Amino acid sequence: MCRSRLKNETGGNFLSNDIFQGGSSMKRNIGTYNSMFRIAGGLTVLAYATAKMAREGTSGAQLGLAFLGAQKVGEGVTYYCPVADALNLEGSKFLK
Repeated sequence: MCRSRLKNETGGNFLSNDIFQGGSSMKRNIGTYNSMFRIAGGLTVLAYATAKMAREGTSGAQLGLAFLGAQKVGEGVTYYCPVADALNLEGSKFLK
């Protein structure tokens, strides 16, 4: 496994793996199970939209579904949901 050294804001070094251990400035506002469901659901929607585009050609609906699936995968990977942050749902039992 290759780990590169990066400079943080204070000038010190940290490993790039620290980002996944809470070393980034982005706060986590969803839990582990919610994150896994978002990744699984996002990959399912993304695969469905991609297969539909491959069979029938590209349309706006399929591109929208692909974007939605990719967004959910991104939310699951980063443990951050911008909608939950905007609605201040951080204390919700549903998100933990």
